[in-house]
Amino acid sequence: SHISKVKYLGYSFYRYKGKCRFRVHSKSVVKMKNRIRELTDRNKGISNEVREKRYQEYVRGWMEYFRLADMKELLEKTDEWARPENPSGLLETVEENQNEIPNAE
Repeated sequence: SHISKVKYLGYSFYRYKGKCRFRVHSKSVVKMKNRIRELTDRNKGISNEVREKRYQEYVRGWMEYFRLADMKELLEKTDEWARPENPSGLLETVEENQNEIPNAE
């Protein structure tokens, strides 16, 4: 089997400048994203602090396990994917709506 088709312990391999390098296998990335979705699900009856702690523990452990892999681009894309699109924009919308409420006199 060709080196790029091998998956071993969540890693896949590729050649770069004649050397074998590690990367995170695509199936491992899919599993990681599914787990992040599960951990950040707001429909579970847990506080935001507990949710954030579990998320951080999982991400820290995942990164430690795959520390040998070349994953700079993967981490940038995953970080972009995992963050809310515009958390500060939500606050602005709430403030605008509060200003539009007519005074009940």
